[in-house]
Amino acid sequence: MLDEFVSNHPQSALLIYVYPLYYAAYGQLKNFPKVVIYADKLAALGDSVDAAARYGALWASAHAYNKMNSSDPELAAKARSSALAGIALLSELKKPDLLDEKAFAFEKKRMAIYFHATAGIAAIAMKDYSAAAESFRAVMTLNAGPLLTDP
Repeated sequence: MLDEFVSNHPQSALLIYVYPLYYAAYGQLKNFPKVVIYADKLAALGDSVDAAARYGALWASAHAYNKMNSSDPELAAKARSSALAGIALLSELKKPDLLDEKAFAFEKKRMAIYFHATAGIAAIAMKDYSAAAESFRAVMTLNAGPLLTDP
């Protein structure tokens, strides 16, 4: 049913609700290439999607890429681009009402580490070792001091 809707209405404003259904379902099925495809489609909608939804899509894309353990340089380039977009998007996220400032800062830092690590892993698959080193240096900088545990 969703496939029919998407094929009949490829420019619909409702795609912001459809794409998350796709990538969530494919995630449950462990079809990670499809997760990447639909998460990236949602992220590509840009400002027509709120920052939290774009963040969720970029996280899903990074998570799926990491689960695939792929060495395909083309896929790695897309994954790196998505991870870097996720890092940039973190500053746009609004603090949820149920989190205090310290917990929110902790979660943003944790996700920055995840996105940087994903970008580094993708850079290795692309054989761009200087970019990989830069990403892993960012991970070490963010995680300097005591191990990153609960806030």
